[in-house]
Amino acid sequence: MSLKHLSIIVLPFDFINSKENNPFDLDRKFQLKDNTSQINEFKEELLKLSGVGKIIDKKYHPHITNNLISSGLNNIDSSFLNFYKINADVLREKETLKIANKWSADYTKYSYVILNEYAQLGYFVFGIEMEADPEVSIKDLSELVFFRFYRNEENTSKNKYAMLRQVTGQSVSETKVEDKLTFEDVINSRFNTLLPFIKFRYDRPMLLHLLKNRESINISDLNCYLYNSIRMPKNPLSPLPETKGTYTNDMDYIRHTGSGVSICVLNEGAAIIDEVPDDLKGLFNKYFPAFILALNQREIMLQINQYSSQLKSIDFKNSDPEILEFLRDLKSRIDIYQFKQVFYSVSFFDEIVLFYNKLQNAFNIDILLKDNKECLSSIFTLLEENRLHEEEKQRKDTSIAQEKRDFWINTSLMGIGCLGLFSFFKDLIPFSLDDQPHAYFGQFSIYYKLFSSISPFLVFWVLLRIMRKNKNK
Repeated sequence: MSLKHLSIIVLPFDFINSKENNPFDLDRKFQLKDNTSQINEFKEELLKLSGVGKIIDKKYHPHITNNLISSGLNNIDSSFLNFYKINADVLREKETLKIANKWSADYTKYSYVILNEYAQLGYFVFGIEMEADPEVSIKDLSELVFFRFYRNEENTSKNKYAMLRQVTGQSVSETKVEDKLTFEDVINSRFNTLLPFIKFRYDRPMLLHLLKNRESINISDLNCYLYNSIRMPKNPLSPLPETKGTYTNDMDYIRHTGSGVSICVLNEGAAIIDEVPDDLKGLFNKYFPAFILALNQREIMLQINQYSSQLKSIDFKNSDPEILEFLRDLKSRIDIYQFKQVFYSVSFFDEIVLFYNKLQNAFNIDILLKDNKECLSSIFTLLEENRLHEEEKQRKDTSIAQEKRDFWINTSLMGIGCLGLFSFFKDLIPFSLDDQPHAYFGQFSIYYKLFSSISPFLVFWVLLRIMRKNKNK
């Protein structure tokens, strides 16, 4: 029986806000900007090439939506992954496509564009149906260099990383370089209207190999073959590891389930052998959602890390309100994605739970999540320390300024008091010698003069007592 399988290439990309753009130029700076308008324009062009978008994680949508409403997110659906199936007519080739002249290839049935609008991330997904010649085995797949790159810059000769457009009766030796097709060629020719809005994140694709045929291969060799079918050495000419005696138990990358499923997961992708689904579509529907959900979580965590690394120390010192609002938004995103992760870990199939958990570990999602949370917590702590420092400094400055004001006020009052005291004593002797009060009070006039002389001091003493009493309350 010939080897027939589905190999899925996933190319993550960011949305950008730039008039001049080369999506394949990976040297870029991350900008903290809202690209909502660019995403809307992108979707308008995308809908001309695809069907209407659907939520890929629809299964858990009601549960998560009910809990996200309290988060204040305006557009709940934007936080989910929406997939747009590319119309087959957009991708169909006139000639037969061959890979390494051993596999016939068709990527028209399982090609999508997947969007996460809330995170402003997207993915090109090309699912390649590969049917091999009868003598081809999994070992040949592990030696295939076709999946190593997708850009022409890394593939100038187009002799290793391209599919062949093979006309009937044409031999491989007659196939010209211009008749070979890379996925950069596919994207440039079929999706040229989408390119002004995006920037690819990596120079190599993420891979998911889904196989139905289980050959009579010993565990050690199968471990090696599946590993090499995913692992992407920078130098494709470097020799592959020997198939026997190379891997110890500590280097066993495959997990076998009780249902007979073999799963190999690395940081660069995964390979699965499952004979239960009836066809490749069943394999795709069973495993791809978990794969893209885990990959999306990793890309979000990396994106948050990249965004937070753009902040400068001057931003922390100034405690810019926009920076604070942005940090709160990042923290909210982390909480939302951590919350969603709980639901995705639930499945009735043991192999799906195992696959998803291995993806979580291989992609280091929990570590990235913890690092991002600790990073943002440290930033918030630093901002709080800066705020308290600024408040203390402002309090001291205010206190010094108040002391200066009090000094001049007290000096002025002292001057006024001296003038008043001078006037008081200047008028006291004439008042004591004045005989007019005697005409009214007679012999009691002496008491009137004494009371009038000491009454200002009594009033001052009473007012002082009242002020001190009110101050101590």
